Amino acid sequence: MNLHTLTGLRRTFSPFLRQESTDRLALLRPQMDRLLERLQRVGVKCEVASSFARECAPLSDRSDVEVLILDHAGLRDFRLLEIAWDEVTEAEVHLVFASDVVARQVSCSPPL
Repeated sequence: MNLHTLTGLRRTFSPFLRQESTDRLALLRPQMDRLLERLQRVGVKCEVASSFARECAPLSDRSDVEVLILDHAGLRDFRLLEIAWDEVTEAEVHLVFASDVVARQVSCSPPL
């Protein structure tokens, strides 16, 4: 396997799992859109993270969603969670605060 390309890391999914994932995405997308819109309306800078943000990643009924909070606009954590719970009812929501994430640099250099 060539470690410098991602072709060996892709998985294929059966048509059943792909349809289940597509259905789950169709259910959660409007909820996530409302959540992001509501958070941004009150000044929160945020983005969707995790497998929900990657189109090639499968979603199942056990899939949760993560929202990366870049700037909480002075709102308390619990208030952000209340907003998330109000808008996303079909999945568990995790808030990831950028200020709590340890930054690491990952690089991959081609062989000499």
